[in-house]
Formats: sequence, C-alpha cells, structure tokens
Amino acid sequence: MSDFKKGEHVEFTIHKRPNYGTVVDKVTEDTELRGFTVHASKKDPQYIIQHDRTGTEFNRHANKMKHADDSKSTTTAASEGQDQG
Repeated sequence: MSDFKKGEHVEFTIHKRPNYGTVVDKVTEDTELRGFTVHASKKDPQYIIQHDRTGTEFNRHANKMKHADDSKSTTTAASEGQDQG
C-alpha cells in the first residue's frame, strides 16, 4: 500500500471516471469530516483529499487512489477554459 504525503497530487475515481486532488492530511484516528465520522487508525489510515476542480474535501483509503500522472490531469488553466495571456 502506498503512503501519501501532504501536498501530493493524487488520482482517484468517482463514478468510474478519473479525478484529481491534493492530499490535505493523513488521518490515523476517528475524526469528523463534513458531518460524518471518518473511521481510521494507524494500521488503516485514511487521507483527506481536496478535489482540484470543486475544492471539496473528502476522505479516501490509500488503496482507492494513486499518485497522479500530472500530464493526464485536467486541472490546468487551459483545460479549465481560463485565459493564459
């Protein structure tokens, strides 16, 4: 199982489609997030991820995500339709 560090860019799936985000924190004990309890331990940590496109924070187990190949990420200014000039 991979270990992810704060600030790392990761890829995960939502409804079978690739999505991207940034690791905000590693959770090793039960905690609250958006009104729900995230169950985690040192042996079974979860990660708080901030979604690149929406900014929403949510939790994921390490086995449900991987290090992002930034060349495939759709969060660049060009893909967001922003003017780069």
